[in-house]
Amino acid sequence: MKRFLPLLLVLSALPTLAQNDYQYRISSFMSEDATKSYTYQYADPTGADLRGVHEINLLEIPVWELIDSLHYDAEGRIIQIATHQCFDGEWRRVCWIDYTYNEMGLKETRKNYNDFNDGYGGVLGGIYYYYYDEEGRMTNWLLDFDNYEFQKGELTYNEDGLLESELIMQDPFIGVMENYGLVEYYYDENNNITEIITKTWAYTEWAYNSIQFNTYDEAGNCIEIVSANPSGVAQEKRTYNYDMNVLAENVYYFPNPENKFPTMPQMHNMVTSYEQWVINQNSGELSFAGNFNFTYEQIGDVDLSVSIDVPATTIDTTVIELNANVIGGTGNYTYSWTPVELLDDATIQNPTATFEEEGIYTFTVTVNDGETTAEASITIDVVSCIGVEENILNNVSIYPNPAEDFIMINSENVEFAEVIDIYGRVVRASEINGETRIDMSNFADGIYYVRLHSNGETAVQKVVKN
Repeated sequence: MKRFLPLLLVLSALPTLAQNDYQYRISSFMSEDATKSYTYQYADPTGADLRGVHEINLLEIPVWELIDSLHYDAEGRIIQIATHQCFDGEWRRVCWIDYTYNEMGLKETRKNYNDFNDGYGGVLGGIYYYYYDEEGRMTNWLLDFDNYEFQKGELTYNEDGLLESELIMQDPFIGVMENYGLVEYYYDENNNITEIITKTWAYTEWAYNSIQFNTYDEAGNCIEIVSANPSGVAQEKRTYNYDMNVLAENVYYFPNPENKFPTMPQMHNMVTSYEQWVINQNSGELSFAGNFNFTYEQIGDVDLSVSIDVPATTIDTTVIELNANVIGGTGNYTYSWTPVELLDDATIQNPTATFEEEGIYTFTVTVNDGETTAEASITIDVVSCIGVEENILNNVSIYPNPAEDFIMINSENVEFAEVIDIYGRVVRASEINGETRIDMSNFADGIYYVRLHSNGETAVQKVVKN
């Protein structure tokens, strides 16, 4: 059985093979039930050895194997992807794609070949031509079949320089280009793609074809991708997991110009696995399809470095959580924060700072991995701070503390209470009338702050939920 590569427009950049700059490189991708597996072999980027992505699909009967060999020029750019299949114990090249690049190093042409004669020569399936503006953004592409302009695309960008839409037109061999497809991209305030909408031309208007929804964590990693039909009913879902101690820039991933090795999500940290759900045609709901895991091998060291993450640098609350994001080194980290007097624990990775006055505060963390140290600082502007009034706290009782499912507030003077999480969000509010119970059963374990209101004054007391 032969496999032919589809003609795809791919905008992703191709990394080089400067592996000494990386701490890890991907070594395998496999489903937990072993029905899908990729193993990655590495060779000289300018060599012609049969190395690259080795795909084993155990769902086929009998078991068959494909090897995609990726070949590079001296600059580390892919110039050919060749697919080999085993016939009677002999590996045979069945299809391949050739790439050329312009003076800017951008992909200029893509030629697709299929071998229909059992190794006696390839048949050219078509040529893609790519065009760019002065800033290196692709503006147009053209698919040519034997000097016939069959399909073309026009790309537009928003004021931030991000891809906004791609209009695809096609001439179904009638001599006239007609609307064919439209892809629209939408972004959040951090320039992460949140929606990709694909449409098809339905004679006189655009009709929705599919919608993809992307969700991200605070670090900018895509943690969920949901593909839905035109009615918004989810057809597939993937949720991704990451190693937050390793930046993606420190990992070498195989170049993926055809989005098939497999496709990676947008990430700033190293992806470790994902879970997949697919539509059940009988129930019409998503059903769990399996886990897929990535493995890596370490090929170099990355110097120890640290940065500080906070929900915001300008706050109007009394508390904020600081988080030391550490990369590289030995992995055996110890932490030392200053100023100690504002922190609940100056020796942990994510201490909580508490403020009693407005002002500008600078926090510094020093990380030691047993061999070297790294340091980072961040400045927090507290524009509004609730002072602690001793007279309120002296006349109130909050128990149990630590709490499990609830706290009791007993006071004749407190009129109103708010429960605040470490990000300064009010997660529960209640009027206080003598002894009042506040439910915390649905709260995550951690530190909370109870803000008490009494006769126009306020006070704050920390509560721990276990």
